[in-house]
Amino acid sequence: NNNLIGAFAGDALTDADSNIAIGKGALTTDTLGSNSIAIGQTALENQNFTSPTDSHNIAIGRNAGNQITTGTLNTLIGGYSGDDITTATDNVAVGYLSLSTNQTGTNNVAVGSEALEASTGGNNTGVGYKAMHANIGGGNNTALGSFALASNTTGGTNTAIGNDCMDSNTEGSNNVAVGVEAKAK
Repeated sequence: NNNLIGAFAGDALTDADSNIAIGKGALTTDTLGSNSIAIGQTALENQNFTSPTDSHNIAIGRNAGNQITTGTLNTLIGGYSGDDITTATDNVAVGYLSLSTNQTGTNNVAVGSEALEASTGGNNTGVGYKAMHANIGGGNNTALGSFALASNTTGGTNTAIGNDCMDSNTEGSNNVAVGVEAKAK
């Protein structure tokens, strides 16, 4: 059984079960995906599996997870969170525009408004307002604090703990910095 509320919500579902779609255009394209929750206008709008799949995607917020086609196991909460993900799996994004540019990067955790917003890499954790905001391809990074690793683009395997910690690092890798405004040497 599916629970569908709103214009075009889950309207293409044929052989799918245990979905919840609430909001105009939520989960509107999917035919065979099961176990998804889409709450908000156009949440999970483009998810569409060609074979029966337990996707376990959760998207709450306007446009959250909008471009997911076959990605699975994603939890996206906040307006436009994870809205460019297509095939990526195992991501968690909580906050407005969090992880919003990622398409295929997996195993990311973004908590905070605009955390990991530009990220396309994988295995990153950004917690705090604009944590790892500019990260493009860097992977295996951990940033805890507002603006921590905010300018990082391609640097990898960095750990920054504290507000503004390593905020000017762009490409440096294998660094550890702890404290407010701490910089890597």
